[in-house]
Amino acid sequence: MSQDSILSILKEYWGYDGFRLQQEQIISSVVAGHDTLGLLPTGGGKSITYQVSGLARGGLTLVITPLIALMEDQVNALLHRGIRATVLHSGLTPSEVSIRLNNAVLGIYSFLYLSPERLQTVSFLEYLPQLNIRLIAVDEAHCISQWGHDFRPPYRKIAMLRELLPNVPILAVTATATPLVVKDIISNLELRTPKVYSASFKRPGLQYAVIEEERQEQRTIRILQKIDGSAILYIRTRLGTELVAGALRKAGISALAYNAGLSASERQKRQEAWMQGKVRVMVATNAFGMGIDKNDVRLILHFGIPPSLEEYYQEAGRGGRDGKGALALLLYRKEEIETGWKQLQAQRFSEEEIMRFYQNLRDYCAYAEHLPSTNETVFNVNEFTHRFTWEKERFNSLLVLLQQNEKLTFRTPNSPEFAIRIIEQREAIEALRRNDKLYNSLFQYLLGKYEGITKHHHIIPYYRVLKSELQIAPKELHEILQRLHNTGYIHYMDLHGALYLQLENATTFDFDFSYWKEVHRLKEERYEKMLAYINSHGVCREAFLRTYFGEELSEAEQHCKRCDVCLHIK
Repeated sequence: MSQDSILSILKEYWGYDGFRLQQEQIISSVVAGHDTLGLLPTGGGKSITYQVSGLARGGLTLVITPLIALMEDQVNALLHRGIRATVLHSGLTPSEVSIRLNNAVLGIYSFLYLSPERLQTVSFLEYLPQLNIRLIAVDEAHCISQWGHDFRPPYRKIAMLRELLPNVPILAVTATATPLVVKDIISNLELRTPKVYSASFKRPGLQYAVIEEERQEQRTIRILQKIDGSAILYIRTRLGTELVAGALRKAGISALAYNAGLSASERQKRQEAWMQGKVRVMVATNAFGMGIDKNDVRLILHFGIPPSLEEYYQEAGRGGRDGKGALALLLYRKEEIETGWKQLQAQRFSEEEIMRFYQNLRDYCAYAEHLPSTNETVFNVNEFTHRFTWEKERFNSLLVLLQQNEKLTFRTPNSPEFAIRIIEQREAIEALRRNDKLYNSLFQYLLGKYEGITKHHHIIPYYRVLKSELQIAPKELHEILQRLHNTGYIHYMDLHGALYLQLENATTFDFDFSYWKEVHRLKEERYEKMLAYINSHGVCREAFLRTYFGEELSEAEQHCKRCDVCLHIK
């Protein structure tokens, strides 16, 4: 396909007259059928590279990305442009998944978005040979590397598509990858002689600054009173987001907290309020930000020290995307440096400790209740930590460690769920429905919406029922279902607050302790680099970041003339 044809796609659907950064080179490489790795900064238009490439190649583009909210945002944006797209995620019923996959087989969609976990499901693999896949796009590709800052084990499974679809090119894109991570992406995705294109990590208009500050809230309020526009404040803890958001509102600044402790629907509602400008400041943990595309953010402020420059750069890069400037300010207290080191030390474990934890998990899972229709254990963290005397912090760290080493998988639902199966005979159910209007409405809803609910369990988010015509409050719904369970009409499990865990099927515990020690050493090294950035009184902040990500800078590029270091030197 000619460059004019590619440009015509961009113009027709996005209204742009030309590409920016390395977009055109990446797209041309993919359209020619080459495996390609694109390194574009946050806000650099990564999604356009695989969306234009997919339209140019025709057929179906498989887009693998980690967050449901990110998938849905991109699908809605494509639909708004008249491009056919859909998404598969855990919030869909089995029948909804089947309908979308059948439509994909029929060629109705140009883009199919899904998570790396979905790739491994039987339902998807059954359909895979029938799909006309012409491109595989891997977004947030750094998630595949243990050397990176955001490793997600399911990304390692993406490489199976290379064997199943050997002639389909792969495009991997990311905003944060050091040279070591780049090598890992290429290796783990099994990219074949890939073309690698890297745009500069320079962010024109973004002003970096670091301040040691004990009175962070007061300083923040003063800054927000001087700077117009939207803002994101990043804080390491959930409680911190709530407290600071409250302090800002008390000072007359509209603000909301955003953290993983909120329900998915509440997070979505708050994100939309901020995106639409109804709320000025989002006070968030790092649960907020991936896929956010808001141009007029004038302040990115970090309370405390991020664990790595990768995470800091990605978050700071959400400011000033319209090119009109933004302040990326990091406030820290001296004692927080030591706190960071202590948190890293809390992730140090002996080989014996890791093995004991794994055995405790096996003992617990042997007797705990399992999620109907799966091999996942319904896991009560408080019960486990009390029974086997584990501190919560070490439990969390060890669980993540074993997941990263593929000894187990665990997940928490995006919103509270329950498991249900109708077990009483049809005649008994009909008699119950005749005698009670509420029961009649409930069973009419369940039997109509969930095919096969009399044969196997369905996992249903509470919000689905709440948004239905039933209009039953969560507490009342729980009481009704529990009553039906106790009287033998249904089998019901309240999964509120549960963690779902599945251990690997292995008779021996094979763990590469030396490899894990190396990964942990690199975590400490990344934190040291983060501290070096904070203390870089004689080195331009932007130059420091660009060099860290592997850029070679000319003498003229050693000073951005905007950051606090350059202004002080000046």
